[in-house]
Amino acid sequence: MANAVAEAEAEANKRISKWKKGNTLYLSSLGLTSFQNCPLPSKLRYLDCSFNQLESLPTLPSTLIFLNCSHNPLITFTLPSKLKTLHCNASKLTSLPPLPSVLKYINCAGNKLTSLPTLPSSLEYLNCCNNKLTSLSSLPSGLKYCFCHHNKFTSLPSLSFKLITLICTNNQLTSLPSLPSTLRELYCYDNQLISLPSLPSSLTYLSCSNNKLTSLPSLPSILRYLNCDENPVYLETPRLESESPQEYWNRLEEVQSKKRIIMRTREVKEEIAMRFWHPSNVQKLIDHYGIDFEDYI
Repeated sequence: MANAVAEAEAEANKRISKWKKGNTLYLSSLGLTSFQNCPLPSKLRYLDCSFNQLESLPTLPSTLIFLNCSHNPLITFTLPSKLKTLHCNASKLTSLPPLPSVLKYINCAGNKLTSLPTLPSSLEYLNCCNNKLTSLSSLPSGLKYCFCHHNKFTSLPSLSFKLITLICTNNQLTSLPSLPSTLRELYCYDNQLISLPSLPSSLTYLSCSNNKLTSLPSLPSILRYLNCDENPVYLETPRLESESPQEYWNRLEEVQSKKRIIMRTREVKEEIAMRFWHPSNVQKLIDHYGIDFEDYI
């Protein structure tokens, strides 16, 4: 074990000595357990120390803007104020440190997180899938990509007006917030959704299978992919292989319209029957015709 650690540190120091300013320092997959004997360059901007055995990180250079510390058994670490990109996925984390105010990208998927720190307004990319999250605080207004699938969400906060892709599959959602006009891809399958909000005209990809949808909203004309399998609406009216999303929606709307007419007809019939067989009307029939209904029972 001691030999393996010494060899890992020797290789790390070799790479550090050959590092040139402006380049990424690659220290991944070395078997490092700490940086105690491997001081990092003071002007370092890009560091990849993924796939090691690090439980903590040293004080990182203030110049650092990119950090990949994924696939480590990390317990704790702090982040420099200028950091813009953070990969800390698959690292057994139960919490995250405060995030820098200039952070644009974070991948913290595959940890044991139950909550997230305040997300900076600069954030454009968030991947927090495969955790134990039950809620999200407000999302940054400039967020473009949100991957929050495989958690325990029952609802989502208001979405960014710049959002392009939303993947919120495999949660416990019963509804979705209003969708922004910029959204192109929506993956919301394997939830408990009973309806979908209005779909933006920009949407090209919709996967909403395995929910409780009984109808679909109007589909955008540019939609290229639709999967609504394993929903009541699909089980009753499956999509034909030859149908485009828009053709399927048109046929579905026609079927749903007919169902609404039939249902309303039944309701009207029930209303008429209830009025006719109201006790006061029955008593009038008895008094007028002398009918004894016990003879018919």
